[in-house]
Amino acid sequence: MEISKKREKPVPVKKELVPGVVLGLPSLGKDYEGEAHENRFHMRAPSVAEVEFFAELTPENYENSLTEILRALIASPQIDPSMLTDGDRTFLYLWVRAQIHPSYHLTVTCRMCGKVHPEYPYQISSIPLKPVPAGYEGPKTLTLPISGEKASFRMRRGADEDAVSVLKEAGVKKFTAVNCVTLHRVGDETFERDPFAKAEWFRSLAVGDAMHVHELNKWLQHGPEFSACPFVCPTCNRESKFVLPFRPEFFFPTVPFRGVFGDAVDGSDPESGVGGSEHEGAGGDGDSEVPVVEDASV
Repeated sequence: MEISKKREKPVPVKKELVPGVVLGLPSLGKDYEGEAHENRFHMRAPSVAEVEFFAELTPENYENSLTEILRALIASPQIDPSMLTDGDRTFLYLWVRAQIHPSYHLTVTCRMCGKVHPEYPYQISSIPLKPVPAGYEGPKTLTLPISGEKASFRMRRGADEDAVSVLKEAGVKKFTAVNCVTLHRVGDETFERDPFAKAEWFRSLAVGDAMHVHELNKWLQHGPEFSACPFVCPTCNRESKFVLPFRPEFFFPTVPFRGVFGDAVDGSDPESGVGGSEHEGAGGDGDSEVPVVEDASV
């Protein structure tokens, strides 16, 4: 996938020239080795060079572009961004977004008082984080209830998305693809390098054992919780939660960058089918205290 028509990655910046912060990640470093296991990630603050690169994001290139930005901004430890867990990677994407522009503007209608709040400036730092479950200290060994076989599973990584895509293109069904990629070991055999071997093993399981693996993968989910964002209505002062629409255009530089860092991408182009009027409510059990998210833009 082409990252940018103008350049393939951010202009190199000497990491020691721009100050940054030390972050602890939602995974607590449990699946990492060496220095990364200590869960102290030194992040360099984005420079103008990265912000200019950020201003070139499009629906076609944003995933690869964000990965390259992380590669440039993680000062230490040395880690391939694709090996970060899903939760950690999303958390760092949000951190980068917040450094460049800290709020996300959306229209929220309070279901309690009916007040419409257009362009409500939701602070990205307010998005709650779910840490890795207590008791997880690395790949989790599971005794399958039907076969009695022992297998260990880790948290899902960014690189697993590529593996899932390869499997699905080869005809592997989605349920198998998304659940098998976290397989780490069966008995004394390690399965990390071959997604097809993982899929073959998973498809051989009894349905009850496969569902057990599925539940474990759900248990291991961590990171930003977009479905539980706190909201206090400025009119009635009642507190509730809402689903924050997390779509590609969340990262697109529209208003904050237009006319500042160059030709910004408009994330609400109706012909592209991205942004604009897509509506996303909170879903769930229909609780009337959940406000309606009507629209979103950055």
